[in-house]
Amino acid sequence: MIRIEKLQGKSGLRSSFVREMQSQFVTDDGLLSNSISWAADRGNSFKNIALTAFYMDMSLSALTRATNQLGKLDKWLSDKDAEISSSLRNKMEKSYDLFVQLVKSKKYSKVFSSKKVSPVEMVAIPLLIRHYMNDLDLAGLAEKIDEMRKEVRRIHTDVRTNERVFATLVAFIAGNKSSGKRKRHDDDMDDSSDEDDESYGKKRPKAKARK
Repeated sequence: MIRIEKLQGKSGLRSSFVREMQSQFVTDDGLLSNSISWAADRGNSFKNIALTAFYMDMSLSALTRATNQLGKLDKWLSDKDAEISSSLRNKMEKSYDLFVQLVKSKKYSKVFSSKKVSPVEMVAIPLLIRHYMNDLDLAGLAEKIDEMRKEVRRIHTDVRTNERVFATLVAFIAGNKSSGKRKRHDDDMDDSSDEDDESYGKKRPKAKARK
């Protein structure tokens, strides 16, 4: 398993971009707002944003074939010569800006309050926003996120960061809802990142991004 501390220690343009996104959106008036509860400690925000960036440029068909493996993320971050394209930067900034708008909205932040947002959902939510933001307003995005969160919990008893849970979330984003009738127990699955889920398991008009 690749530890979060190792990911955070990466240097290069991609890692710098992830840290830039952290500074911009993981703030007290952003994704650290009281309106949303998630495991923001121990570098989880770095890993979540890095994973989101890794998947963000993929088409829906490519995304449905992707696996949630930190090994691939490690290689992606380790490419010191790779630049962040203007397209990826634009998609990330718009997606996270809309995410923050939803979190800060008294009306729409309710979709995050029913259950603590798991680490894998913190990756899936901006990916969903990226694929629907040109077609839906904030109300529509909030409704889609709420449906996705209910769907993944209908199928899985444990919403952890593993390939099966990630596949369910991606299938929803792609519009291919699973027809599974019973919940799956995922404790015996290959969980690529147990440590990011540790704190999750404990109780404790068209949308436009701001310029």
